[in-house]
Amino acid sequence: MKFSKKIKHEAVYWLIIGFKQLVQWLPFKLAKILGSFIATVGFYLISKNRKRTLTNLHNIYSAKLTLPETKSLALATYRHWAKCVIELLSIEKWTPAQFEKVIKIERREILDNLRKENQGLICVLAHYGNWELAGAYFAKVWKESINVVGNELYDKKVDRLLNDLRANIGLKILARGNALKSSLKAIKQKEVLAIMADYHGGGETINLPFLESTIDFPVAPLYLAYRSNVPVLPLFVVRQADDTHLLCFEKPLQKGIIPDGKADFEHFVGQFVALIEKYIRRAPTQWAWME
Repeated sequence: MKFSKKIKHEAVYWLIIGFKQLVQWLPFKLAKILGSFIATVGFYLISKNRKRTLTNLHNIYSAKLTLPETKSLALATYRHWAKCVIELLSIEKWTPAQFEKVIKIERREILDNLRKENQGLICVLAHYGNWELAGAYFAKVWKESINVVGNELYDKKVDRLLNDLRANIGLKILARGNALKSSLKAIKQKEVLAIMADYHGGGETINLPFLESTIDFPVAPLYLAYRSNVPVLPLFVVRQADDTHLLCFEKPLQKGIIPDGKADFEHFVGQFVALIEKYIRRAPTQWAWME
């Protein structure tokens, strides 16, 4: 790593440490206002991410939105993610009562029926809403053993900081070098394995219809779920206008009956992509357009 980049990463690390302490000291509402302000400043100052966000939105909504409308949607997206960061930096101190005040459950009976089967469970999530709240709620309120494999960040110290925070809220962080073996062990022990199913690690993809365009959707995250013998439960966390959240369970993904294995897998992935579409239409600012 170049010396200048190392210095930059070190500065970012300590900036996050300081910001975390500030967020936990400030009243929660004030912290979210501060986050929204920083997001607005970042939107206009950091051109690379802004251009990527606008390009992604334009590719989907060019026939429906004017340029000013697209910019407004992009800025609202930044502000949503700023709130997510504030919440993430705060939740390790939340009590179960605070979680239940902020999060409401939609279609919980789907989860309850699956857990009655006394077997492991795979929850698949997307970079939508504040997905971090889902695992924290499972662990803090329902006392479930939640196993996650975090996406590796650009800097090891920042990566460790994020994983330590997740561990502090009760999640089990699986080592990436042994993630497959650890994931299978968690399923065998009848625990919950949480997978970010839209994470693109540079591997194989499937091109599928997506909104008014198409998307190259990653294969690897969902392949383990597809090959498992346990239910695969889609889960989305939707921010509400008052900054509470709906934790929404969908029906388990089905493997289908198509004889051709490849086509069957594409059908399996397609179900999840269709759900992402559904939730983007419900609240477009809560999708990670900057990725």
